[in-house]
Formats: sequence, C-alpha cells, structure tokens
Amino acid sequence: LLPDDSSSRSKLLQHIDQSVERLIVDEDELRRDPTGIGLAVFFLISTSVLVVFAIRSGDWWLWPIVAFLGLLGVIGLSQDGSRRKRDAKGRPIRDS
Repeated sequence: LLPDDSSSRSKLLQHIDQSVERLIVDEDELRRDPTGIGLAVFFLISTSVLVVFAIRSGDWWLWPIVAFLGLLGVIGLSQDGSRRKRDAKGRPIRDS
C-alpha cells in the first residue's frame, strides 16, 4: 500500500523477499532424522522399563545398563531431534 516512489517500499519488498527465501531454504535443507529419533525413544522407553525392573528386583548390576541406555537415548534424541543440514543418509553436515 506504500506509494511506488517511496524508498521504504523497495526496502520492504527486499526484506520480504529475503524472509521468504530464508524460510524456503530452512524447509528444504534443515531436517530431523526420524530413524535416530525413533531409536532414541526406544532407548528411553527401555531405560524406563529397566528402572522399574531394577527397583523391583534389587539387582545392582542392572544400574550400569540403565545408565548406559539412558545416556544413549538422551544423546541420540538431542542430536537427531534438532533441525540440521543433513546428507541423504541423515547424517549431519558440518559447515566449515
């Protein structure tokens, strides 16, 4: 609705164009890894089940397994759940 001869009009149109391009790039390039997320959720659910089993049975040797599975789940979910540039196999691409 700005007049054609307004200097703000060209700046506003340029800003809108840049915003739309950035949005399209983000949608095309940044994605999550659903396989990794599913595996991380599986580890976290397994950890929950093992915690209950370890508490009920009282076996000390289950706790290192519980800690290991929980750590794998948390690390996997934090890496694969975040939106990043990824290659065709889902591995994160590092920008140099």
